[in-house]
Order: sequence, then structure tokens, then C-alpha cells
Amino acid sequence: MRSGRWLLGYLSVQISLALNFAALSFADVSVVQSVHGFGVVVLALAAWLMLGERLTRRTIMGMFLITAGVLVMGLMAGEGRTFTSLETLDEAFWSTPSLVLCTCLGVIAAVSWFIGPRFKGMPLAIGAASASVLGITLVKFLTTRLSILGWGDLLSSASSWGFIVAATVAMSLTLVLQQTAYQAGRAVVVVTAFNATTILLPLAVGQWVYGENIGSHLLIPVFVIIRHRQ
Repeated sequence: MRSGRWLLGYLSVQISLALNFAALSFADVSVVQSVHGFGVVVLALAAWLMLGERLTRRTIMGMFLITAGVLVMGLMAGEGRTFTSLETLDEAFWSTPSLVLCTCLGVIAAVSWFIGPRFKGMPLAIGAASASVLGITLVKFLTTRLSILGWGDLLSSASSWGFIVAATVAMSLTLVLQQTAYQAGRAVVVVTAFNATTILLPLAVGQWVYGENIGSHLLIPVFVIIRHRQ
């Protein structure tokens, strides 16, 4: 707590969350989550520069491929869908496919809590990722609603507070499940399962919840990012 580095790290995390939430209000959730793969490149460089860890040829190659995948994702992604009214936003979120998907994510997260320890943490990691994607889905709804209404009308709406509470619960459950997964299984398995799931599931969220235009060509850079993020 006395370390300036701890404070700097904490502030960096809060800034990254704020930027991520802002990005979700203007860009497709499927693209925003896939771009997170670039964080592995930043992590590797930080470990090399600040901690003196050695970068192997495989690590460097993976960094280049992840960067290429993110760039291709950005270049190939079409124009994001923009919601200009609450009616179109509510129509998208409360559609049958959206409700089914969000319910499935919540059920997977809940069930993984009970069966996870029997399988060395893999289900817990998938459950944590499901809770994370559910939280991101709710945050996307809130930030888009904010861009339409503004802070005053958003905070004065009882339904908005319901979504804020639900998103907070989902994000908190993510942390609990993820930490429990690390205790129950091998870290390499947990990280791989969590990373792959948090990139793949937002593709379904983008398509079924927010009606994003996801072409099959986008699966190529997504596969590259997942493959070399492990």
C-alpha cells in the first residue's frame, strides 16, 4: 500500500476500465473485446523492461502475430452499429435471442461454481469468462444508454440502477470465479480457457444482442489472436 508503483498500477487499471467502457459505447463489442489480445504484448514488454524477464523467440513471434491480428481486425471490421434512440436500443436488448444468450451466460456462471472444483478449474474459468461477458453486455447497454440520455437522466432512471447493480454483481462474480479457478487448477489452463472464451463469446453477443455485422472474414484475425494469446 505504501508503494508508489502499487498506486500507479491501481490508477492504470481504473483508467483502462474507464476507456474500455467508453469504447463499448461507440464501438462494436465483438471488436473491442478482440482487441484486448494486444494487452498480452504490453504485458510482455512491461515484464521485459520493468522486471528484467527474458523474451524468447516464441514470445516475440507471438507478439508480432497478435499485433498483426489486432490490426487486421481493425481494418476489416465494418462500421459499428449506432443506437440513436432508446427504442432501438431496448428493442435489441430485450429481443428473444438476447434474453436467451444472457440467461445462458448467467446459468453457466452459476453452474460452474458447483462443478468447477471437480474438473481442475476449467469450468470455473469458463464460468468466470461467462460472467465477465455478461457484465460487458450490461455495461455496453448502460454506456450506450448514457450516450443517448446523459448522466442526469441515466441516474434518475430506476431501471438504469437495476442494470448498474446487475453489471456490478456480474463483474464481482467474475473475480471470485477466476480466483477460485486459479486455486483449483493450473494457471496455464485457467488463463487459456478464460482468454479464449472472453474473445469468442462477445462475437455471439455482438451478433445476437446488438445486431452487429460480423462477417466470417473476422474469424481469421480472431483465431490468430486467440492462438497466440495462450
